[in-house]
Amino acid sequence: MEFRKGSRFRGFLFLFLGAYFATGCASIDYADYRQTIMVLSDPPGAEVYDCERFIGITPNYMRLRRSSAPSLKMVMPDGERRDVSLKRNYRWGDSFGMNGLFLAFAPLGWAVDILTGTAWDADDPPLQVFGKGGVWPIVHKPSKVAVAPPQGVDVDTADALGLAIDEKLRATEKFNVMDYEETAPSFQFYRSYSGLARDRENRYRLLSHLKVDHVLVSTAEKRGDTFVVKGVMKDVITTKVKASYTWEITPGNQSLRERFTAKTFFNEYFHLLPNTVFLNFANYTPTVEINNQESKGKEAPAHGEGEELAKYLSSLSLAGLERDRFNTLGHFTFNFVPTAIISTKRIVFPKYVPFNDAEFQRWYVSGGYGIEGGYMGRFGLVYADLIPMVTWSRVKYSTPLVEGRVSNVSIQTMIEAGYSYFFTNHLIGRIFYRRTGEDNRVWKEAMSEASGSGENIGSVNSGFAGISIGYYIPTALKRQPGWLVRKTSR
Repeated sequence: MEFRKGSRFRGFLFLFLGAYFATGCASIDYADYRQTIMVLSDPPGAEVYDCERFIGITPNYMRLRRSSAPSLKMVMPDGERRDVSLKRNYRWGDSFGMNGLFLAFAPLGWAVDILTGTAWDADDPPLQVFGKGGVWPIVHKPSKVAVAPPQGVDVDTADALGLAIDEKLRATEKFNVMDYEETAPSFQFYRSYSGLARDRENRYRLLSHLKVDHVLVSTAEKRGDTFVVKGVMKDVITTKVKASYTWEITPGNQSLRERFTAKTFFNEYFHLLPNTVFLNFANYTPTVEINNQESKGKEAPAHGEGEELAKYLSSLSLAGLERDRFNTLGHFTFNFVPTAIISTKRIVFPKYVPFNDAEFQRWYVSGGYGIEGGYMGRFGLVYADLIPMVTWSRVKYSTPLVEGRVSNVSIQTMIEAGYSYFFTNHLIGRIFYRRTGEDNRVWKEAMSEASGSGENIGSVNSGFAGISIGYYIPTALKRQPGWLVRKTSR
């Protein structure tokens, strides 16, 4: 799905900017019309209304409509009522900053945000005391608990340990434990994969979404073949610690030991299978050195529905990624990663006279392993790849006088640099520049036959610059029998 200059490119750019404006401008994103706040009362049990709309019973996290004058109505079981006005704060980052990215359109976004009320954040209301009060803070036993991914280890290990803790709590405690497979993606989505999110909105939305009364947060440390996990059970409203745990978690079979505790170069740095599918939108530029001069080609329109379908399929690529982790300290990464590419193009060289009437159709199927280095932080991954690829190439040439095809298998090199970001647990965005080597033998023979003059063909390369949308396929969120869990203290 690579785009060309002209009407198609302008149309795609228009749609892309329109979608970006719709998601970037706070006022147009429907989900952003409301925010999550925590509402408390003493005694608990007050019904809470937002503009006559029931939103919950205290104490709880509730979704409030953003407004320039936010307020709540609270009604106790005995009929006592109270109107509560909330303090507001201007959203400098989400409203002013995000709309500012659109330059000339920024004033329109600012105005819409102010008129709709989405320019403001409301503070939590203070504890509302009814009657004599004296009941707060409430103390109750855990009844529904979510296990947060343990901190201090890589993402796959955190998931394996989280699943083991999940099973241990189910076997030894009386409270209900939410399935880790269901809750772990929620921690990821609300930026709490490495401890509860520091920003209030994501933390509140996570706890509101989970609908639990306690969360178990923990830190893991590897000691030999054993992971020592220290955790605390926290009340989601008061944040008070209800219980403390220490477990020693040891892999009970060779397969688990090799995967999670054996520090070998191979299992630490090699990603054996691709785990991400990308849909690429890229500008394609082939470059050929002809008679010691560089000549740039361009993509020609596809012929027929079959080629159009092949063109869309050729926009797909496979890659192996390290799963992102929010709220982590920035760190450099080094991995060996797989890559696979299928590509088909029709190419012309309008600025090189001997090829004015020539058209080349090029097929390219390639796959390989290579080195990836980068820097991963809270705001995504900046990376660079150097990957040798086993490549099958076929170039079909056609002119008014002659046509034919040339095929060959060779080893080429792909160089890529870019930036990727996990928008959700599965959805990835990427900006990249990729340069791939082409089979000189194939191109030299095809071009010589097309021109009939024995051109001196030097190096041939293809350049791609664009954006990608990817889908990450998780590999670790499944229960793996064999873990030995021993509680050492509580």
